[in-house]
Amino acid sequence: MQNAEKQIIDGKEYTVVKMQNQPKKNVTTDEDVVAEAATIAFYYPQYTLKQIYEELPAYQVREMIKVVRREQASQLLLLNGIIHGPNAKRKEEYRKLIKNLQKQAK
Repeated sequence: MQNAEKQIIDGKEYTVVKMQNQPKKNVTTDEDVVAEAATIAFYYPQYTLKQIYEELPAYQVREMIKVVRREQASQLLLLNGIIHGPNAKRKEEYRKLIKNLQKQAK
């Protein structure tokens, strides 16, 4: 065993194994909570910073942030497809993307 050593305690021999260091839990500071609340207030204008900070539970704030990040990622992927689509070797995917956007715009 690694980190094992033998010790004699009260005349008896014991094998002592040191415990591994446990990773520290992510401690949320007040600054993190305020930053999350500010993010939600920016993307969801129906909530004030005070409402978010005082009334909404932390799990709901985190879920709202996940939704915002997912939406931003999908928008960026869409823009990336539009920008780089004409230069792609297979233009079929680009044409499908443009047709779907035109249908949604109507």
